[in-house]
Amino acid sequence: MPRIELFGESDPVLAWDGTAIYGDEAALAGEPPPARLEGSAAAAQPLASGQVRLFRDRLGLGKLFWAKNAGGDLAFASQPLKLVRAGYDLGDIAAAPRGRVITLDADGSLASVSALKPAGPTPAVSASVAQIGAHIREALDAYLAAVATAYPDRRAYLCLSGGLDSSTIAVLARRHFSALTAVSFDIADAGRAPSADRLAAERLCADLGVPMIEANVTTEELISYLDTVLVAGIDWRDFNVHCGLVNAAIADAIAQSSSEGDPPPIVITGDLPNELLVDYQPEVYKGATYYGLPRVDVAKLRSVLVDGLDTCHREVGVFGAFGLSVAQPYAACVDAYLSLPASLLAEQDRKDHLVTNIVGSELPAYIYERPKLRAQIGDTHDKGTLAACIDRGIDGSWLRGRFSALHGVGEERALDRFIRAGRYQTAMPTGTTTTEEDQ
Repeated sequence: MPRIELFGESDPVLAWDGTAIYGDEAALAGEPPPARLEGSAAAAQPLASGQVRLFRDRLGLGKLFWAKNAGGDLAFASQPLKLVRAGYDLGDIAAAPRGRVITLDADGSLASVSALKPAGPTPAVSASVAQIGAHIREALDAYLAAVATAYPDRRAYLCLSGGLDSSTIAVLARRHFSALTAVSFDIADAGRAPSADRLAAERLCADLGVPMIEANVTTEELISYLDTVLVAGIDWRDFNVHCGLVNAAIADAIAQSSSEGDPPPIVITGDLPNELLVDYQPEVYKGATYYGLPRVDVAKLRSVLVDGLDTCHREVGVFGAFGLSVAQPYAACVDAYLSLPASLLAEQDRKDHLVTNIVGSELPAYIYERPKLRAQIGDTHDKGTLAACIDRGIDGSWLRGRFSALHGVGEERALDRFIRAGRYQTAMPTGTTTTEEDQ
């Protein structure tokens, strides 16, 4: 009879069912996941019946991969490298479908499939931006309160760039976490001045009364995280790798600041609004353009970016590599963001407009007035992590090659099958490839 094997630990689970946190404890106990769930969640759970239950959140923030050998045995893991080390080729590895709860019998046959639903109600179709902003505020507060209640003994660290997204979370999180500590990333080579991100984060922390630790790394130290990011981030594309490098430096600083024997810290991030509000643009460095986007209308581009979260593991995966669980508050209100009208997405100051309706004057004016900077860029006078990589010849081709080497890929064209149109190769464990309608 075919076997079902699980390789390695699952990604840390810190999701929300609209009332309480569904965390690692529930996943490890083999309890069935709730019908409603938001946030990163993915696992293969052995059940007392001999069955295995698989689940993955609707956005695909949590990762779960599988492969089948010639004898029909099924293998599952949170990272493809774990399956490669077990003898499977990357080209034979697929992701489990997003937003599904799948139960397999002991012989690997499909017993049942159900869909995860949103954790809470969504704003009315006719809701104004002010009403949607109020709904987002309520969901953010509810999620943060649930995390604080579920883990009262864990220290909470907030990734703070001084931008609108993370600063909004700082304003709210300090109300729920009495021991909140902000963490600010910066490249600190000799003679290099603090970045605009660092200065903004310092000022905001002083105004909010939140202590801050500095994740300072030299360029060489930053580059040293590349293999960790490529494996844990499960991607070789430059944007996600560059973001992952920043998170690796932050994760390392948090891990080093924690005392031995303390409960694992919780990391709170301001990730996701850039996809939900289409707040991206290409970057130009030394005459070359990086982080290009499809040339489609703004509503379609939002759909592309949100779908692309399927292959984004720059947060949960990278922090997880350092033993840290990630709370992504904006995942609790994705449907509210998606209910925003396309007319708002066309506004130049759309994020300012929305954030004003979420926290208003609770956020200092200097945060609203800052120019838009990506966290991996950090300043207006240099290109941060992007420049650090490109100046050392670490471009898109180098990253593809290194990812291939780490995963034992002999023919790099296999990568184009593994990630296509921003999505992982996805299939049911029966081997039937899913379609977009199945998602």
